[in-house]
Amino acid sequence: MASEAQSTASSAASSAIKNDEIAKSAAEDATNYNSEANNAWQTAQNAQSEANDAINRELADSYASQASQAANETTATKGSVDSYASVASSAASAANSYASAASSSASVATSSAEYSNDLADEIAQIASDNANIPGVSELASQADSLADLAQNAAQKATSAANVASEAAQKAAAAYEVAANADQIASEAMEFANSAASAATSYANAGDVAKASEAAQIASSAAAKAKDAEEIARQAADEAIANEEIARQAASEAKVYEQQALVALQQLNDVKTALNELISAATVDNTVQEPEVEVESPTVDTEVSTTENTTVANSTANTSTAEKQMVTTSTTEAKVSQPKQQAQTGATNELPQMGDSQNSETILAGLGLLSASLLGLFGLGKKKRKEDK
Repeated sequence: MASEAQSTASSAASSAIKNDEIAKSAAEDATNYNSEANNAWQTAQNAQSEANDAINRELADSYASQASQAANETTATKGSVDSYASVASSAASAANSYASAASSSASVATSSAEYSNDLADEIAQIASDNANIPGVSELASQADSLADLAQNAAQKATSAANVASEAAQKAAAAYEVAANADQIASEAMEFANSAASAATSYANAGDVAKASEAAQIASSAAAKAKDAEEIARQAADEAIANEEIARQAASEAKVYEQQALVALQQLNDVKTALNELISAATVDNTVQEPEVEVESPTVDTEVSTTENTTVANSTANTSTAEKQMVTTSTTEAKVSQPKQQAQTGATNELPQMGDSQNSETILAGLGLLSASLLGLFGLGKKKRKEDK
């Protein structure tokens, strides 16, 4: 019995030892498994971290790319704004040149009008002195019309010059707007470029938040540049429109300048025609008094009606009569000795005188007749400006 029990105990002890070894082995295996599990977890954590870093880096790179794109757009926009500002500058300069040309035309037209007015006054005075010559009044009327035409042209040229000047001022103001827009675009471009550079640095550092902030700054700068571009475009259009207005006004002023110059030239032609008309009438109707001799001349008196005659006025104390021409529509008296015509402005005939009368009596009669005519036609003169 004891032997059987001992055998059983020995077997149990062996089993226990075996189980203990199994347990130890299992414990060792469990420890190994736990270590491997820990390693696996750490590996997973590292992988997650790397993945997160990769995501952040990619996101940061995306922000950096956005900032860079915004900077490039801003630079391109700045170039466009430069072009608009240049166009506005050229238009403003051209408008100013047109305004100067219009002002010059207005000045010439005004001077021409002043000369025309003076010339018309002179023609009016000459016409007043020779009112009885056919065609004189018509020429004087033409002179008045031409002077009025020159004056009207000068006024219109001045008005056109004012329009051109106003347009030039507006074009200059439009250029200032475009220039300010260009300055805004320049500042926006600087901000965008700086923000793009910062975004790249933040992206390399993996700082997503900073990269995102820099990208937003670049995007905002690009938007401001776009606004400036639109302002510059509108300003350039405004400058171009006012340049065209100034150009048209300068063209109109030039036309009115030419009108005033032509009117002045025609007034000179009228004056020339008037002088020629008067000269022709004077040559046709001029009468020289007969030389006074001791012997009493015989006087033949003939009366005939004429439309334009000339009276010779002589003094009684000279051997050769001094002649003063007075034009009128009267009758004509012919004096013989020698054979010349003396035209009078009255219907009275010279008295018949025989050989018994002396030359002093004849000269006295002529002097009285001439004095009567001069008193009749030597009227006061009025200037054109006073009449107006």
